[in-house]
Amino acid sequence: MKENDIDLLIDVLKDKTKQEERRRILYHFGDKVSRLNSDKLTKFLIHLLKNDLDPEVRRAIAQRFSYVKRIDVMEALCEAMLTDIEPWVRHAAARALGTLNFIEAIPSLVKTAQNEQYERIRDEAAYSLGQIRDISALPFLAELIKKDDEIFGTAAIAISNIAYYNIKRGVSTLIKLLTIDDKDKLWSVIYALELLGEKAQKAVPFLINIAKKNNDPYIQAKAIYALGWIEGEDVKSFLNDSLKTTRDDNIKFWLALSHARIFGSKEEGAKELEGLFAYSRLDDDQETEYQLLVRKWYHEKKNLGKDIEEAHKKDIEDILQKIKNSETKTFEYKAYLLFNEKTGEEKELRFKIVKTIASMMNSEGGQLIIGVKNSGEIVGLQNDYKLIKEISKQNRDGFRLYLIDCIKNLIGLQYTDLYNVSFLTIEEKEICIINIKPSKSQVHVKTIDGRYIFSIRGEGSNQELDSKQTQEYINLHEQFH
Repeated sequence: MKENDIDLLIDVLKDKTKQEERRRILYHFGDKVSRLNSDKLTKFLIHLLKNDLDPEVRRAIAQRFSYVKRIDVMEALCEAMLTDIEPWVRHAAARALGTLNFIEAIPSLVKTAQNEQYERIRDEAAYSLGQIRDISALPFLAELIKKDDEIFGTAAIAISNIAYYNIKRGVSTLIKLLTIDDKDKLWSVIYALELLGEKAQKAVPFLINIAKKNNDPYIQAKAIYALGWIEGEDVKSFLNDSLKTTRDDNIKFWLALSHARIFGSKEEGAKELEGLFAYSRLDDDQETEYQLLVRKWYHEKKNLGKDIEEAHKKDIEDILQKIKNSETKTFEYKAYLLFNEKTGEEKELRFKIVKTIASMMNSEGGQLIIGVKNSGEIVGLQNDYKLIKEISKQNRDGFRLYLIDCIKNLIGLQYTDLYNVSFLTIEEKEICIINIKPSKSQVHVKTIDGRYIFSIRGEGSNQELDSKQTQEYINLHEQFH
């Protein structure tokens, strides 16, 4: 823009009889004010910011000055933030200072964050301190978290922004704040560490301690969730151990989610999530997190392309080879859970299925397949699906629910950690795969007539033991001690 054009623009902005036009020009300036590179225009706008009676004009200039990286502009914005009578002008000035990223603005931003009466302006000042990313702001932001009951969340995020570029000081500041008593403030500090991801490794022991010992499930869950983003060997060990021992469904979900995020869709955490989801044990937030993770896996698998296809082929090959080798102490297959092949009607086969599961738990563990005949022919699950009473559940999800109900009804709720249920498609037919771990305690199965029996796996079959044989077996196997 030529000098004459700059003069014309200044003349329009001087004309206070044309308020709407002045505002329109300033609001549509955008970053043009910096590209004009006019010292004369910039100085005139500074004059208007300090002296114009129209707060909309002052506000518009403060907003546009976020594009003009000059010391005199920064100083004018600091003055406006501290002294302008209009809150929205002070707010716009605080925001612009964060964008300009001048260390010299930190004292004014600290003063505003500490003393400004309006929460929204204090909040903006705290956020701008985080944008400048200088460690000199850390102690002031830490004090804001402790003392300001309204903007502590933004102050925590600001520390996280600084910590991203100054890891040692930033993470150390956040770790010290993990002792804070206020639940909501502690949640915000944990969230700030979560945002740093693997850069927050030094916070891992402190977060694990919170996950184990804090009395508030809300805080425990947040610490576990943050650990899932930070990762590391200590996190993996904690998640593996805790997932095995935790009984509370809420905490177990967050453990499983973090476990699944780190270890992937094939491991225990993912399988635990599937079970909790299938039983509708998730609240809205948990279901959203689960669906986001599943969506992420879907896109990862889609991108993996041939690698996924090869892995799937390998799973199929492994199962087919096991079927070819016939049943063993740790591998068995059944044709149906519900379907009677001779009559086409439902038959109570669940006892035999659950008895095999319990027998493997009482022995070395193993794998049970449903959907394969004794001859090795793959028949799939379609006939079983049709016999599930609710039409909407005549699918793998409904089958999973029915199967898990059968297991829990016949051996109890306490063994859910010892098995997981998955599905595989072979020859265009779905089969069900139940992977079973050995139990450290005796697993008894409830019979159709209400008795309880104890059985173990032999070579390719289940062996029911009487009370004397059971006791002798227990005495011989340390796993029941």
